[in-house]
Amino acid sequence: MGPGTRETVVRWLQARSRRDFARLAALTAADAHWESPVAGTTVGRDAVVRNVKDGFEDTEQFASELLALECRGDRAVAVVHNTGRRQNEALDSLQTLFLRVDRGVISEVKVAVDDEQTVEAFWGDGPNT
Repeated sequence: MGPGTRETVVRWLQARSRRDFARLAALTAADAHWESPVAGTTVGRDAVVRNVKDGFEDTEQFASELLALECRGDRAVAVVHNTGRRQNEALDSLQTLFLRVDRGVISEVKVAVDDEQTVEAFWGDGPNT
């Protein structure tokens, strides 16, 4: 029997916060779904890893701290505190990740944020995004 939901999610979140993208990919299903208010919906391991990687590469500074984790069955809800700097803008946001585990890997991530307008403005490339 493989790792449980909590163990899988904790490993995935640790890989995410440590910028260990190879480990993150290994813990993500090949056909994983990612849904966020900024990136929209994407499908596939590479797309999920790219979405996470972009948060670190498209900023001068970015950090994500796990505040709470609740697991039930194959589902988990993680609350993280994201901070960052990008193009003279600051990010200080709570993000909720709704995750699903299937066969020991993350198969679904749905992102919700505390202030969608502020988060979209931070990640946007200009005033019209």
